[in-house]
Amino acid sequence: LSRRDWPEAIRAYLELAKSSPRDSEIQRQLGVAYIGAQQWQQATEAFQKSLDLGNRNRGNIAYLMGVSLVRLGRGEEAIG
Repeated sequence: LSRRDWPEAIRAYLELAKSSPRDSEIQRQLGVAYIGAQQWQQATEAFQKSLDLGNRNRGNIAYLMGVSLVRLGRGEEAIG
């Protein structure tokens, strides 16, 4: 990620998610990569999956999901 090669990061995290589908941190990192690529809907879905899998980094995920929802024009959901 240091090179900001978001498409490559997305590919890598998707591959990791296939081999570890219950890993909430992989989903969180996938969401971060989607934000980097400005793929807001996919980011929101990855963050929700991360929460559903029990990721304890809820504050960070809530913030990043809120950013994604605002970018999607769904800011009301971000604060609700």
